[in-house]
Amino acid sequence: MKQRRTTRTSIHAGRPSSGAFTLVELLVVLAIIILLASLALPALKGMTKSDTMQAANRQLIDDIAYARRLAIRTRSTVYMTFIPTWVANTVCTDPDDEKMRRNKLIGLQYSGYNFFSFRRAGEQPGRLRMHYYGDWQGLPPNVFIAEWKYTTGTNGIPPFKTYNIPFPSTSPGATNNLKPIPAIAFNYLGQLESKEDEIIPLARGALLLPETDNQEFVDQPAQLQEVPPGNSVSNYNHIRIDWLTGRAKVERPEINP
Repeated sequence: MKQRRTTRTSIHAGRPSSGAFTLVELLVVLAIIILLASLALPALKGMTKSDTMQAANRQLIDDIAYARRLAIRTRSTVYMTFIPTWVANTVCTDPDDEKMRRNKLIGLQYSGYNFFSFRRAGEQPGRLRMHYYGDWQGLPPNVFIAEWKYTTGTNGIPPFKTYNIPFPSTSPGATNNLKPIPAIAFNYLGQLESKEDEIIPLARGALLLPETDNQEFVDQPAQLQEVPPGNSVSNYNHIRIDWLTGRAKVERPEINP
């Protein structure tokens, strides 16, 4: 006897589940997500820029404190040296110096600095043993020292003072050819030798560095673009070093209530 095979069709067949989204509902949710993301993006960008500047502030304040402590501990003058603007227009006689200049220092224009002393702790006065403390380092991306600090200054803020210092290392070729290097000098008391407050103006923007196809730096000065234009003056962010104490703080425009 043949058995009849039957199938039971669900009474819910062809109906969408009550817990599922329709295509229209999914599109609405997606549109809301895109709208919220577009509204939040400018705020996130602004937060990122603010965080980058705060990181630069903290880095400089910490390193200025380091230079001050170093001068007191070694009882000698310590120079916080900055990469000169002519770094892309010179050639170092020492091969290692030249390699460092081409591969690193050109890329740190308006951003790089180091610490230098003519003698170390415990050495007899008058005996020179020139020494850089550590490697050349730079500020966070998209933050740099305003160009005018290296040239003429502005609004009553003078440019960096220069000191005859070996650059970029204490190799024999460099020590026999001292060059004027922008620097801030701390004496053995941790005070500024200039007996004047020092201001380091930071700017937001882009630092354009020409490169070859092999991503090697070209011997050309960096091109600076403050974004927004002139923010190192109109919306300034200054690191002020009190000459008497050698301590640094951040100065920003006052916001009137």
